[in-house]
Amino acid sequence: MGFSIDFIDYKSPDKFLTRGQISIGDFSEEFECAIHYWDKERYINQWVEGCNKICKDSKSALVTSMNDPEKANFIVWWIMYREDNNIYVQNQFLFMEHLSSPFLEENLYSYIDDREIVNEDGREISEWQTNVFEMQEWLQYQKLKNSSEDT
Repeated sequence: MGFSIDFIDYKSPDKFLTRGQISIGDFSEEFECAIHYWDKERYINQWVEGCNKICKDSKSALVTSMNDPEKANFIVWWIMYREDNNIYVQNQFLFMEHLSSPFLEENLYSYIDDREIVNEDGREISEWQTNVFEMQEWLQYQKLKNSSEDT
């Protein structure tokens, strides 16, 4: 599969922290995931929602660490940009202090900036590429996984 995101088996000494893994083509990275504000089910639901959105729209995101927005300094997410059938993915922080108004979860996708490929210092921004078909394959896998868990 050219794209996947899921939780991995991890025994954390902190009951409010777990680990996940995102894979995009040959790239794979583990991430820490706070689970005191959102639980695992909420993350997975957002990932499915975000992947469905990028299959139809030009921008979307996958949140990998969400804390209470009223207390958090930032949110960790993987921003996705679609151009034709290509999807470009960048790991970013959404800093609450840079927002012009308070963060609202229901407006999550409105905080996504336009895609940039170089930063203010002129350095290339790390990004990974997948495509709509690989995203749809992951969504189909999630659908099958959920239906087998329900039985």
